[in-house]
Amino acid sequence: MSQNPNRSLFRHILALTTLLVACSSGSTDNPTDVIGSDSGPDDTNVDADTNVDADTNVDADTNVDADTNVDADTNVDADTNVDAETNVDADTTPRQITISAGDRHTCGLTKTGAVKCWGLNDYGQIGDGILGDKYVATTVVGLSAGGAAVTAGRYHTCALTDTGKALCWGENRYGQLGIGEDGDWFVKHNVPTPVPGLESGVVAISAGEFHTCAVTSAGAAKCWGDNEYGQIGNGKGGQYERECFPVQVKGLESGVVAIGAGYYKTCALMQSNELKCWGRNAGGALGDGTTDDRHTPVTVVGPEAGIKTFTVGFHVCVITKAGAAMCWGINGAGAVGDGTREDRHTPTQVVGLETNAVAITSGGGHVCAITDEGSVKCWGINEYGTIGDGTTIWDDKTWKTVPTQVSGLTSGATYVSAGGDHTCAIIEDNTAMCWGNNYHGSLGDGTNTDRLVPAQVVGFP
Repeated sequence: MSQNPNRSLFRHILALTTLLVACSSGSTDNPTDVIGSDSGPDDTNVDADTNVDADTNVDADTNVDADTNVDADTNVDADTNVDAETNVDADTTPRQITISAGDRHTCGLTKTGAVKCWGLNDYGQIGDGILGDKYVATTVVGLSAGGAAVTAGRYHTCALTDTGKALCWGENRYGQLGIGEDGDWFVKHNVPTPVPGLESGVVAISAGEFHTCAVTSAGAAKCWGDNEYGQIGNGKGGQYERECFPVQVKGLESGVVAIGAGYYKTCALMQSNELKCWGRNAGGALGDGTTDDRHTPVTVVGPEAGIKTFTVGFHVCVITKAGAAMCWGINGAGAVGDGTREDRHTPTQVVGLETNAVAITSGGGHVCAITDEGSVKCWGINEYGTIGDGTTIWDDKTWKTVPTQVSGLTSGATYVSAGGDHTCAIIEDNTAMCWGNNYHGSLGDGTNTDRLVPAQVVGFP
């Protein structure tokens, strides 16, 4: 895995083996609820991120109703067709409109519970049953209503229904859909598929790079997929390690209130307000003061003010109960936001966001936050206009090391999600805006033209 901080989270990693490797035998017990990877004030985003993997912001107080952007794709085979029960009856309860930016695709949840996706669709991650990029918001098969959360990963997507069922679709090469081995990693699951053992009782879900995690109503954390760096949290790790069904994270059988899967790592917020992280620890990304990979959860050092919400992407960031934004990990691109390029192994204060941050999201090398005035600010890599200030910078020496105002979003933002190298936000009139890399249509504006400032998504919400 490349540790070069000057390259995006999802695009510029060391090429992973394409050999089909058998999954470890694991439990299919119900996974613990997980939260997705994006961020809005007072919600439980966790993307993945999700980033990442689009990143995955999480709010301790709002575990699951809101969203869990995440961090899917696939060509329809008979066994990938959605069961009748996957179609969910409409619930008239209004939801918060949320959005989840993945690597090259984006998904969102409407007020009526419809799940829509757009962008890269080589693996069926859009979920409409037809391969091929989508340049505008497209409704996911079986989820025209009844969705409770959605999260976009690198090449897969997952969602929760109103009934607490976990569904995933897209690439399954590493078992990240949680449905077992395909026997052929070219198989594409291009419509939502129920995750065995998680047909009910799931309160949160988060899609990472090549793994997925969830939280159950009992407060247990469960993960599945790629486990090369121990990001599943079951004590295993290694180049060919993977879990193709949900398995229990060691030590987190209860007490989990939010979860986020990111770039080969995972974090969970506990009822005790401790933040636990595990997996890849390059640059100190796990926040335990070391750079040692961890195959089971370790406690992040501080912050003393307590944690309100967090996000996991290439970096991990939190917002404290005092409104301070803090980040840590590899900092060669300035994504920690402290004005330097020095790696940080423990939570470090973001410049200018000492008391006024309400939401935060970590993507593939950049981070964004919403202030208490509804303003969106971003920092880090800006190769495709990811920062949204009207510039694009390919020279890593001049990337943004402190929060920078996104053009036109000085107030009114309610939700934000950072992806591989694009960013999306929801504003108070419920308009969705995206900016950055648009080669595969991940901005949803009907084109494949990169945007250096926010552009409106067509057909969403």
